[in-house]
Formats: sequence, C-alpha cells, structure tokens
Amino acid sequence: KAQARFCSTCGTPLATLPVARLLVTSPYRSWEVRVDQPTFRIGRRDPRQSYYPELDLAEHDRGSPRGATRRSIAAATLIR
Repeated sequence: KAQARFCSTCGTPLATLPVARLLVTSPYRSWEVRVDQPTFRIGRRDPRQSYYPELDLAEHDRGSPRGATRRSIAAATLIR
C-alpha cells in the first residue's frame, strides 16, 4: 500500500516518523518542545533535590505569590 508505515512481510519500518512536538503556551510566551523520548516529566527544576524535568517551567513561575508551579506537575507519555 502507498501509505504503509511497515513492510507487510517482515515488519521493517518503511520511513522514519517525524519527531513529535509539544506546543507550550504561558502568559509570558509560547514555545515548542521536541518530544524525542517516550516519557517525559513536566515541572519546575529544583537543584537542591536534583530534580530536572524535561519540560522545565521554572522561568514561567517568576512573579507568582508562592511559586504556583510544583516541582512535578505531570508525566506525559508519547503514543504513536
């Protein structure tokens, strides 16, 4: 088939899939994040606890009364 993603005989991928992108919008700005791993963490970095999420929202937490963004907000899983 013209739109087949895998060989019907051996299962080999016929083409590479495009890298997924996540569009993030905050009150301050919008940006895209490449999602090149199946699971990634979303939150605010905390060097004291050695916590560095793949999508770091720390710069968007400035000016919040008590730091509205938690260290670990979510974990996302990429499904293709």
